[in-house]
Amino acid sequence: MSHVTGVSNSTCSGNYGGCTLPCDLNALPPPSNLSTVRKCNDVSECNGSGYCSINSVLLSGGNEGACAVDRIEPSTLGQYDGFLDYPFCNSDEISIPNACIVLGFNEIDCNNEGTEGRGGRWLTPFLNQSSCEDAKGCFEVVQQVNGAGTNLVFTGKSYRDCLISGGRWKSFYQWESGQWVSGISRPVSWQAKKTVSLQTFGQTLNFSSVQDTFFDSFQSQIVASERSASICTRSRSETYLNIVSCDCGDNSSSN
Repeated sequence: MSHVTGVSNSTCSGNYGGCTLPCDLNALPPPSNLSTVRKCNDVSECNGSGYCSINSVLLSGGNEGACAVDRIEPSTLGQYDGFLDYPFCNSDEISIPNACIVLGFNEIDCNNEGTEGRGGRWLTPFLNQSSCEDAKGCFEVVQQVNGAGTNLVFTGKSYRDCLISGGRWKSFYQWESGQWVSGISRPVSWQAKKTVSLQTFGQTLNFSSVQDTFFDSFQSQIVASERSASICTRSRSETYLNIVSCDCGDNSSSN
């Protein structure tokens, strides 16, 4: 006969556990309905799962990629010159760390001429961690003029100028990797068979009894306040007379 021995809490060996991300994501963020994707079976599959933070934006226009253009330099537009210190995107464009995404373009039309001199280039989803994190730039604090505040932005400086100015050379995008969470072994105990009741009885509050107790106490207080015939017949009229008589007479007193 087989039996189970007790063990102390420890990490299980083998493939017991689960992955923080599903598999077969194709480098895209997990869908809202996780039943459409497959769970990772083991550690190796989990380590290979993941997605690039920019990929959902690149596919938001319904194509296998998106058209990226350079940010607009404030000095090229008179109304913004002297107000903004760093390049920006138009309100109908999607701002990404190193460019602006313009929806509605296809791969053929996405070029410098088609984007009116803004250096259009076609970006496709990054399918692995190395390609996702290879693109880097200078990330630093920028002070906007006219008291508009400070921002941490990619400024477009070279690697050398970035380090001189105190900036940080970092990846534009972030790769989210799956992490395998191992199972935990727990001690087991034998539960003997026994007959138990299908119903349980617990302590409850008897509202009818509480109501009766309340009214009994209330009536007792009334009886105590009018405990003689003279008080019962005089108390109310005497109270009214006191209110009127207190302002009459030389001493302005009911006494």
